[in-house]
Amino acid sequence: MFGPDRICTAVLARRVARAIPLLIVMIGGCGRMEWNWDWAWWKSPRRVVSPTRPDQANAERKSAEPSPARTAPPEHPVAVSNQRAADELIRNRQENRPFYQLYLISIDDPDGVPRGEQRIRLRQARARPCAMVLEMLCIPLGRSGNPDDCYLLYEDRGEFEAAVQLVGSMDVPVLSKPVSTSGPDEAFRAGLGLTYGILERGPIIEMPLIDAAEKQLAEALQAGQLPLPERWAAGIIAGRLMTEYRYDYAAARSYVTQAERLATADSLEQLTAMFWRADALAHDGKSSDAALVYQKIVESYGPRVINSQLVQQSKAGVREKRNR
Repeated sequence: MFGPDRICTAVLARRVARAIPLLIVMIGGCGRMEWNWDWAWWKSPRRVVSPTRPDQANAERKSAEPSPARTAPPEHPVAVSNQRAADELIRNRQENRPFYQLYLISIDDPDGVPRGEQRIRLRQARARPCAMVLEMLCIPLGRSGNPDDCYLLYEDRGEFEAAVQLVGSMDVPVLSKPVSTSGPDEAFRAGLGLTYGILERGPIIEMPLIDAAEKQLAEALQAGQLPLPERWAAGIIAGRLMTEYRYDYAAARSYVTQAERLATADSLEQLTAMFWRADALAHDGKSSDAALVYQKIVESYGPRVINSQLVQQSKAGVREKRNR
C-alpha cells in the first residue's frame, strides 16, 4: 500500500519528467541565452600567494621558456639579429636607467635581500648621518629612510658611482665629544665622526663640537700626505659646516675653494666645489657673483651631465637671478 505522501511524490516526479522535454525545446528554440552566473566564488585561486624562493622562481621561469627545438636555430640570420637587438636593449637599460639607488644600512638585515642598485652595510657609521654627509659630496635627487636604513636616489650615473666609491672611507664611528688625534688620517676620521655627531643632534647646536670638527677637517685638508679624495672631502664638509652652523660664509668659500683646487679639471669633484662656492656666495648676499658661478657650471657641465642635480640647481640659480 502507498500512503498519501508517496502518491504525491510519484505524481510530482511524473510531472517533472514530462516538463523536461518541454524545457529543452524551449531553450533550443529561443536562440542563444546568456546566463550571468559567476561560478568563480567557489574556485580556489590559481595564483601562487606564498613567497617563492629565487632558485624556485628561476626553475619555473626556465620551465616556461620554449625549448630550443621550437625556436629558430642560432645561425638563422633573423634569430641572430633579434638576439643582438635584445642584448643591446638590455645594455642600454642598464647604462641609461632613470634612477639609481644607493642603500646604506647600519644594522643586520635578516633577509639579506639586495635592494636597489647598490646596498652597502656600514660597520661603524650610522646610515642616516653617513648619507647626510654623502649628500654634501655627491648631491642626490633625494634622500629618505631612518637612522639605520637610509637611501639616496640619483639621476646621474656618474654621481651615483662616485657616491658608491666614497662610502668606504666614510665608515667611521659617531663621535659625541672632541678627541685628540695624531696624524692626518686620524684627523680626517675624527672630523668626519664629529660631523656625524653634529648631524645626529639635529637642531641642538654645540659650538665646541663644531669647532673641534672644523679643526680636524682643516688639518686633513692641509695634509699633503693624505689621499686627494679625502682632502677634497674634508674641504667640502668643513665648508658646509661653516655655512649651515657657523654662518661664516667667507670661511666656507675658503674651504671649498681649496677643495676645488685639489680636484681634477672638469671633474665631478670640481663641479661640486664650484656649486658650494656659489651657494656660499648666495647665502652671503652676493647674488651676482653666485649667478656667475652658476652660469659657468651650466655652460661647462650642462652638455655633459644633463641629469646632474648640481647642473639642475645651477640652472635654477641662474633663473632666480634673471627674475629679480
